[in-house]
Amino acid sequence: MGEIHFLKEIIPVEQFGAYGFVYSAEKASDDDKMRAKRGFELAKRAILSSNYDLVALDEIIDVIALKLINLNDFLELLQNKPSHVEIICTGYNYIKQISDVADYVIEFKCDKHPYNQGIMACPGIEF
Repeated sequence: MGEIHFLKEIIPVEQFGAYGFVYSAEKASDDDKMRAKRGFELAKRAILSSNYDLVALDEIIDVIALKLINLNDFLELLQNKPSHVEIICTGYNYIKQISDVADYVIEFKCDKHPYNQGIMACPGIEF
C-alpha cells in the first residue's frame, strides 16, 4: 500500500493483512483469519488504552463483512470506546449496524476507474 510508506514516517502504523486480496469468507485462509484476529485485538487495546485520540481501521468494514471479525464484538468496542477517541473505519461494504452507531457515514462513489477497462491495480496507487 503506497500510503503506508508515507504514513509510517509520521504516525504509528500496524498492518495485519497479507499481501493480496480475500474475496470471500470461504476462501479466507487460516492465516487470514489469524491476522484479522491479531489486528482486531491490537486495535481494541489501542482504542481502550486512551493513548490515542484517533484510530484509523483501514478496510475493517470488509474484514467484518467477510466474517473474519465478529460484528457484535466490533459494535461492542464502538459503544464502549473512551469518549475522546475518534475511530475511522473504511471499507467497500455497507453494514447497517455499524452505520447506526457511527457518528459519520461517508460514501465514496467511483465514477470511473482503470480497473473497469481491464487494467489491474497499480503499485503505489491501489497497493
